[in-house]
Amino acid sequence: MKRFIVAIMAVALAVSMTVTAFAASSEAVDAAEDLHSLGLFEGTGTNADGTPIYDLDRTPTRNEAITMLVCLLGKAAEAKTGNWAMPFTDVADWAKPYVGYAYANGLTSGTSSTTYGGNDPVTATQYLTFVLKALGYQIGTDFQWDQAWKLSDQLGITDGKYQNSSTPFLRGDIALISRAALEATDKVNGETLVHKMLWDDVFTTDQLDNTHDGSLMLAADMPDIISNGVTVYNLDDLYDLILLSVRNGQLGIGINAPGYTYEQLLKVYNIVLADPLFYNKIYYGDSVSGWNNYIYPHITVDTVTLLECYYANPQRYEKNYKMYRQDLWYDQDEFDVGIYDLHAWVTKVDQILQDTITEGMTEREKAKALHDYICRTTVYDMGYEGGAFMTPHFASNLIFDGHGVCDGYASAYKILLNAAGIECNIIWGYGTKYGHAWNQAKIDGQWYNFDVCWDDTAYNGRICYDFFGKSSAEFGRDGHEEFNLVKQANYCPENLKMW
Repeated sequence: MKRFIVAIMAVALAVSMTVTAFAASSEAVDAAEDLHSLGLFEGTGTNADGTPIYDLDRTPTRNEAITMLVCLLGKAAEAKTGNWAMPFTDVADWAKPYVGYAYANGLTSGTSSTTYGGNDPVTATQYLTFVLKALGYQIGTDFQWDQAWKLSDQLGITDGKYQNSSTPFLRGDIALISRAALEATDKVNGETLVHKMLWDDVFTTDQLDNTHDGSLMLAADMPDIISNGVTVYNLDDLYDLILLSVRNGQLGIGINAPGYTYEQLLKVYNIVLADPLFYNKIYYGDSVSGWNNYIYPHITVDTVTLLECYYANPQRYEKNYKMYRQDLWYDQDEFDVGIYDLHAWVTKVDQILQDTITEGMTEREKAKALHDYICRTTVYDMGYEGGAFMTPHFASNLIFDGHGVCDGYASAYKILLNAAGIECNIIWGYGTKYGHAWNQAKIDGQWYNFDVCWDDTAYNGRICYDFFGKSSAEFGRDGHEEFNLVKQANYCPENLKMW
């Protein structure tokens, strides 16, 4: 639904620059800055103001190329701490860790039995071969060393410039190729190089954020907060970056999009709000501001949505600020209502699953166990029914405090089923002509209706299953009438057979 591909703006990476223009290429400087922010590209010195000197218009040496390879492999720290034996007598002291590591791991060889030739110039073919090796590709199997450009073109790292072996090759080329390689896919594990390096702790989320490079953030599936001022160069990346910030629980993000009017950016924002991520979500707020080349979307999603994102891939949230910032775990709002953040929620929900779900349970058994848990631990909140305060409508009141009304039940059940690996939606509609909410869950590939609220008969001390796993026809006869808030309910052809 979001593919409105547009031409990448002139400031996007352009590896086909001529040598004359290359010395002034902002693209090469930007690439070098990105790599430097990640600790992958060192300068040859520093300017008076402390900024690095990159020497991008100089021919690179074999020492510099092998150093870049070791950095792209994420092995720079290991190289620096290792004690490497090698036969070469002509390696500069600063390059010994990198050359030693590369030699010990079969990544490079010398120009003779005792010389490495570290100060010799490196060619485009040689460097592309290094980069392809870093991505898990093998000479002779995946590419021929003298035609490495073919595979690098195919992977989107280069664009044909290096087909001609006489094309001058500069340090700026190393920066551009290395930066482009970060977004290429590793052959072995199928993930981008920048994503692999982030999770191998080669660099931190703060270092990644300091690049302000939206394309790089997306390639890494950046799991942490993204600072204002991040830049994208096409509308697809803008769409994806807004959604990424929402998945991370970030309330707002200022995004630069050079070359676009505010009307174009606003159109993307409005399309984001129609994304399936927000289907059947009622408690979220949004606002937007901006001007030409800049937009600040502010989207507040409910806990149900954030936890749905979390339980779809819990590992990525290990580096999320809402997990490691302990001061965010709990707060009070102006009505003295508890506001629980992601870590507190995950801790509580995981404990419920640990106490309720046993190994080997089927999806049907999990759905029943979590249904029963809510019924046992929750009291329908008669006192708030029709009142001015919204608190019993939130899942937090059920999960943490043990009371709530229909949409609180539905939200809590969705959270618990999602955490147990079961797809579940909240359905908004009417129950015997009054506003109501319930669930649909996909059990063993089939959708069924569940109304835990109406099954909770705690006042007479028993749990019933009159509204557990029912067909659309039976639910309709029982007084459930769905209205199309954002997404129609799934058709449920039959009742769930439990016993």
